[in-house]
Amino acid sequence: MKRYGNPDYVLYAAAVVATLFGVIAVWDAGYAEAAAMGQMLPRSVITQGLYGIAGLVGAWGLCQVAPKRIRQIAVPGMILISLLLVGVLFLGKEINGATRWYRFGPFSFQPSEVAKVFCIISMAAGFAGLTPWVKPKWKNSRQWIGHVLIPKIQRAWPLLPVLVVVGLIEMQPDLKTACVILVTAGFMLWAA
Repeated sequence: MKRYGNPDYVLYAAAVVATLFGVIAVWDAGYAEAAAMGQMLPRSVITQGLYGIAGLVGAWGLCQVAPKRIRQIAVPGMILISLLLVGVLFLGKEINGATRWYRFGPFSFQPSEVAKVFCIISMAAGFAGLTPWVKPKWKNSRQWIGHVLIPKIQRAWPLLPVLVVVGLIEMQPDLKTACVILVTAGFMLWAA
């Protein structure tokens, strides 16, 4: 039985509403300047709206992919993102004191933004096969180390590649993106 293909409509509607609020906030922040220049809408509103539509269409398309296929791209995706993050340190364009972007003519690409998605996919793939934690019995600290500490560390292995990616992002430096990834990873670790 196919268990994918249809999104959670409530969650999807919440994403649409959040996207609309974001576009309205961008419009509110720039309408006075646009009106002074004789424009009805600031250019940033159009750009934000197009990115929002692309994101919603992409999310809908991702619902059509089997979870098994998504899990299969986790490791290659993390390797690719790690290579892109290393490459941006040497080949990237420095803007405002940070080397975070690849420049291709008028277009730019920031691999740390894609890293957010692949870190989530990687951790979800790693945690997908875990069974619920059963509290073991232990009598002394030596048993606690063998029965509690070591198994909990083994369960947290999906966090290791994420920490590597966070370290590479911090070398750019990009503390905001690194913190977003770490907080997301912490919540995923707690939920798993």
